[in-house]
Amino acid sequence: GVGNVFRFANIALIAEARIGPAKIYKIEIDGTYSTNPDVMQNLQLAASFNMSAYAGLKLRGEGGVGLEILDHAIKAGAGINAIAGVKGYVDARPTIGYRETADPKEGKKGEMFIKGHAELAAQPFLALGGDLFVEVDSPWWSPLPDKKWTWPLGQLEYPLPGQFGIGADIDYVLGSKEYPQVTFSEAKFDSEKFMTDIMREKAPPKSGKENLEKPADFKESGDAKGVQQGGGGAAKGGGTKPGASADPGPAKPTVQPGGGKKDKKAPTDPKAQTDGDKKKKEALQGGKGKPSDKDVKDAKQKEDPKVKAEKEHDEKVEAGLTAIDKEEKHYLAQGKIERAEAENVAEKVKREHPVFKSITVIDGGKTWDYDYVASPRKTKKGEQKDETEGVLYVEVNATKAPGKSTIGALPPISSELKELMLKEKSLPHDDDDATLLRKIIAKKFERETGKALASVLNLPPPILEVRDDLPQDLPDNPELLAEPTTHLRGRGKAKAKDPYKRPDWTVLLQSSVEVFEVTLDANFRIPEGGRVASKAAPPHKRVQIAGTIFALANQYPGATIIYNIRSDREPSEDAKKFLERELKAARKRGTDVQVIWRYG
Repeated sequence: GVGNVFRFANIALIAEARIGPAKIYKIEIDGTYSTNPDVMQNLQLAASFNMSAYAGLKLRGEGGVGLEILDHAIKAGAGINAIAGVKGYVDARPTIGYRETADPKEGKKGEMFIKGHAELAAQPFLALGGDLFVEVDSPWWSPLPDKKWTWPLGQLEYPLPGQFGIGADIDYVLGSKEYPQVTFSEAKFDSEKFMTDIMREKAPPKSGKENLEKPADFKESGDAKGVQQGGGGAAKGGGTKPGASADPGPAKPTVQPGGGKKDKKAPTDPKAQTDGDKKKKEALQGGKGKPSDKDVKDAKQKEDPKVKAEKEHDEKVEAGLTAIDKEEKHYLAQGKIERAEAENVAEKVKREHPVFKSITVIDGGKTWDYDYVASPRKTKKGEQKDETEGVLYVEVNATKAPGKSTIGALPPISSELKELMLKEKSLPHDDDDATLLRKIIAKKFERETGKALASVLNLPPPILEVRDDLPQDLPDNPELLAEPTTHLRGRGKAKAKDPYKRPDWTVLLQSSVEVFEVTLDANFRIPEGGRVASKAAPPHKRVQIAGTIFALANQYPGATIIYNIRSDREPSEDAKKFLERELKAARKRGTDVQVIWRYG
């Protein structure tokens, strides 16, 4: 069918406060003015000012029935508002004027004066009101606009004990040496002076002549014959009538009748946009009418067993992917997950969802992703990695110390070094000048890194040519060593001919060791032994990294080892794979190690 009949009901508790409207009304000019010297002048200008306010709790309940046709909802219902609150107002009527006080025969004397009355009053209350409404709620694609009609049913109000009010009268002659006379008095709350619309939507006013606004009039007293006397301008009844349309009008109710509304924004999903355009076209044509060829084809596919089986397969896969998200939440620490934990998730989901032939955890850069086979092979995006777990790749000038490192930003490569690198690239790779220039660049790169480390650690600049030996124990204060000898046998077991490694820079701390190896070989292609190496020789950096971590772990058992690689660029994919394998192998041996690649 094209239509659905439904019922709705909702209830809400709302705290609200309102100030206003502020109104100036009952502006009057009164008195006597004459050119006759025997008549004493007396002119007064008065106006009333009112500012009302309200605060309270509103309980809104509503219900009704609706009819939905082609995604258009037509709702009809009733709402009830119950309010408990306090209402109050400030009302003042100042008067300023000029009067003559002496007898004309004695010589007139005039004075300016100001007088008036002001009062502040408040009243706790309970109120009950209701309304009927009809509403049309259209979807985003519809040309029919949303519309709501509301008919207030009136309201009842019950004042509560606790009324408060104070009044003040003032009379003062301008220029007088006496202080203004102020008299305080008790004031009672006057509902006629409270102008805030509590229910927002008032019942329609009664019709009749007594409710119509009247124009201002002009009065003549006749005290001086042939002379126009009395008040001029606007008399009583002029200006803005209390309760008139100085208020911007009823605001939109906080709780909308009929409950939630349809989304008015066009969807970003292309399929949803196409469906909406199709429904719009059908609505403008008066209904679906004859089904299109595509509709017939879709209906046949729904009945096809093969299509049904594919749909069930997709639903099982989606359920499995949802299970991955659910299982990951059990392991998340500050929104991140370790690889071993991700592998546990993959194993459990595969066991409980046989639709998967395999689920393999793969490196997604900043996340551990799930490569799954449920014909065809696909990849499920996972949660962000625990940055202390895998190899970190950071820019050298990153201010925050990465991972477990205590050393933050280092300066990038100097302009002098960049010029030498450009010059080296312009030469043939096997040229002797190019080989010599690469050695010079490497040494300069090492020196720049050492000076930067010394500056960060507040230590004196090291001397690269002086090779230090590692102390037996970690120091209390940081130490920066240049190319220290690290024996593979470890503490006190090394012999004269035993193999060793010399990392470029080593920082010794109380409970950790940070190595800084400087390299221009971001691809790990230079073989162990250099130009005289055999064809079967492994890459030098692979041997250097593995040997140094192993040696330091033997030298300082239980210490955390942070192996930093400083390069001018990011590593190649092959280099990344080796670093991950070496990190995993070192941790399997029980070494607490972190590998960080700093580039730039």
